[in-house]
Amino acid sequence: MKEFMDALINMSISGAVIAAVIMLLRIPLKKAPRRYSYMLWAILGIRLLCPFSLPSPASLFNLFSANSDGGRVTFTAPANVDTVTGQQTTVNVVNNAPAAVQPVSDGVELYDILFWVWIAGVAAFILWNAISCIRLRGKISGAVHLRENIWECGNIDTAFVMGVFRPRIYVPAGLPGRSCDLIITHEKTHIRRLDFIVKPVALLALCLHWFNPLAWAGFFLMVRDMEISCDELAVKGLDVESRKEYANALLNMSAKQNRISMNGVLAFGESSIKQRIKSILNPKKPALWITIAAVILIAAAAVCLLTNPGKKPESTPEVTPTTSGAKQTIEASSVSPEPEATSAPETTTAPPTQPDPVEVPELDKTNAEATVNTLLGSASLNENTDGSLDFSFTVPGVIPTADDGKTQLYLTLNAYYYVGGGTFESKRYLDWDASLKPGEVWNATVLSAGDDREFQSVMLRAAFMTEVEERTYSEYYGDYIEVDRDTDTASITPPEVIIGAPDLKYRFSGDSWTVTFSQLPDGITLSSSKPDEHNPGIPAVEVLKDGRHVGYFNMMQFGTTHAGSLAQVDTSADTMPMQIYSPIGLSSMVDYSAGYRVVSSTETGAAAIAFPEFRDGGSSQCAMAYDIAQVPYFAIFGLDAGTLTEKELSDLAAGITITAD
Repeated sequence: MKEFMDALINMSISGAVIAAVIMLLRIPLKKAPRRYSYMLWAILGIRLLCPFSLPSPASLFNLFSANSDGGRVTFTAPANVDTVTGQQTTVNVVNNAPAAVQPVSDGVELYDILFWVWIAGVAAFILWNAISCIRLRGKISGAVHLRENIWECGNIDTAFVMGVFRPRIYVPAGLPGRSCDLIITHEKTHIRRLDFIVKPVALLALCLHWFNPLAWAGFFLMVRDMEISCDELAVKGLDVESRKEYANALLNMSAKQNRISMNGVLAFGESSIKQRIKSILNPKKPALWITIAAVILIAAAAVCLLTNPGKKPESTPEVTPTTSGAKQTIEASSVSPEPEATSAPETTTAPPTQPDPVEVPELDKTNAEATVNTLLGSASLNENTDGSLDFSFTVPGVIPTADDGKTQLYLTLNAYYYVGGGTFESKRYLDWDASLKPGEVWNATVLSAGDDREFQSVMLRAAFMTEVEERTYSEYYGDYIEVDRDTDTASITPPEVIIGAPDLKYRFSGDSWTVTFSQLPDGITLSSSKPDEHNPGIPAVEVLKDGRHVGYFNMMQFGTTHAGSLAQVDTSADTMPMQIYSPIGLSSMVDYSAGYRVVSSTETGAAAIAFPEFRDGGSSQCAMAYDIAQVPYFAIFGLDAGTLTEKELSDLAAGITITAD
């Protein structure tokens, strides 16, 4: 829904810009036949209906804060504050690694409201036009066939063309012979130019962009240009007296402007009668140079207005999830700026130490892992006497380099806060930063003295990234830690899981805990991931059945660690609590809540099963458990559909026990 509304709004913004430009271009085209002005409106129609286009350095949108993203133009506005409101802050998971903070709310999201308001407007537009069309069809129900596709009706005041697949011309009864012939010539010109198709298409664009005032202005100006250009063709070759008869017929038959213009038919007497009569009586005979200039102007306008800006988004890369064990890629996408802290924290870096010259090793998996773990292990969160919090880390003195020079160490740092009333904020201090030098000490005050926000945690991510093409990256090796007030930073070690029988021992971000299973189903065994596979964050455990891969067992962080939000969790309810499961529950690709059912619960925890449904029609089965009183992580078996019976799945979930060490 958000993606749809983003695309619609960006299309409408580009359409508004194009409509304004076309209105300006019509001024120098006044001396040219009106058909050239009419041609320009095709550009607007294409832009309002088609979200995709090709990039070009000649695009008008290069002058704006616009980017070309996936064939679509996107507009960005400068901003530095983005406060999210919801019951708790949640974290997107990329192979168990948080990428961005998103809101969860019991209420309705802004994009939901915008979508339903838009739907209401579209429905009203369609209803109004449908009623108008039905009334008009009622009037012509008694029409008499004259010849060919021409019908005469006594209940109408003006001639018009109606129909898309078999257009018919309807004329009022009792018209004098000469006037009737001239009017029919006008309507036949409409049919020959396919105007009877153009107008419904324009109405479709207006229906989609009913909220855009420039779309409305463009529609009415397009109809005016359509009628005047049709008049110019219809009277071409007529003598002065015939032109006067044509103008007199138009004047006598003129309908109220917009009375018929909005229901998709082409009425002879509609739209700017005075201007049309002046055009009929004073035909333009432009010089050759005017015609050539008009054609060049239209061609230039098409190139500049139909193409997207030739630049890609300049925002930081965002991690795109891939299947477990596959290489991760990072593609450029728009990332909203993080909100500023209530009082601006000071960020400082100590000058890098100057060690004795050492040989810089060539990058490989072993030293990449060692570098990342050393950096993350140096993280420290310190509370000062005035209540402020400082976070720091040290870049290793030696950073291995790749021969191709395309692989670098990137750092991302976010701090999360609870501001009350169900509202959370996040502050981004480092945004895929590759500028820190070996030996450099980075420090920032992440919570200032007197700041009334409730500090939640700091997430530091370090990753060696390889640029495989412009703005597209592959993760060579990366990991992250999340530190809160209770984290013993001195005990931070590389993430680890030790597979025992029948338990798993975990260490992550200074936390350690044990997961035990009362009984694994027949044929089910647990295995460590392959040596050449690395997923950032808490290590995954492969699940085998009779030696065949059937899924993974994962531990994931809660959606929030805020005590007030966790206290609201109903552990016995058959509704997936987003305070716990938002890292998977908010996925747009998989509905993890499908079939969610609690099989056992306590005051602080629950075991449940679910049967997730994928957007592409696939499904799987899950056994999951959590205990708020132990550690802020939940356990989940993600298995192929049909691996276990529902009873086996329920017994597996009920047998999971999580204990803090």
